[in-house]
Amino acid sequence: MVGLVLVAILLFRVMPFVTRATHGEVTHILERSIQRAIVQCYALEGRYPPTLSYMRDRYGLLYDESNYLVHYEIFASNLMPNVTIIQRGAS
Repeated sequence: MVGLVLVAILLFRVMPFVTRATHGEVTHILERSIQRAIVQCYALEGRYPPTLSYMRDRYGLLYDESNYLVHYEIFASNLMPNVTIIQRGAS
């Protein structure tokens, strides 16, 4: 019984670290997906995508907008856009 209690306590102590690591990996995957869509658009069209919705409509980019805020800033159609991903509700 004591062993079970110790395992439960250990799980509760470790869970926040596992959750944080999982969110970090999801953010990294999202970043790679966006970069892939940007490069694919440039390769096919000769210009970078003007907006995130353009990538959603034409290149199938999908992500959970309730959990992630993506700031997409483009300077010119021939310059690589700046992408910032922020996890909503992250401390």
